[in-house]
Amino acid sequence: MFYAAFFLCTQRAREGLSSLTAWWVSTASSAAALTVAAILFNESFLGYPAITYWSLIGVALITQVGAYLAINYALGHLPASIVSPTLLGQPVLTALLAVPLLDQPLTLPQIAGGLIVLAGIWVVHRQRQ
Repeated sequence: MFYAAFFLCTQRAREGLSSLTAWWVSTASSAAALTVAAILFNESFLGYPAITYWSLIGVALITQVGAYLAINYALGHLPASIVSPTLLGQPVLTALLAVPLLDQPLTLPQIAGGLIVLAGIWVVHRQRQ
């Protein structure tokens, strides 16, 4: 539900804002909401080892900033009904990369699920043509 709301809000924002501006609005509002939630639940922002903070910074910059800018850009050119299902390919690609990079074997259910996801993405894109 929240993932769908994100796509619809971003698609709407991209109608009048650049990718970078839409990203900043999304980031600022998310940071504010998460800060309020952390305070309400009495979660600490301090006291963790330095490696934890560096890891969070790395994850934020590499995976989150890059991915959200790419998604925001895509939503400025394609409808959410195409972008959202296409992103379901992320776990499939992750599983495929885990085979050579982490020596992780794929199970038959994983292969079947991946093929179903890819078929669904193909159907969505075929409907657009």
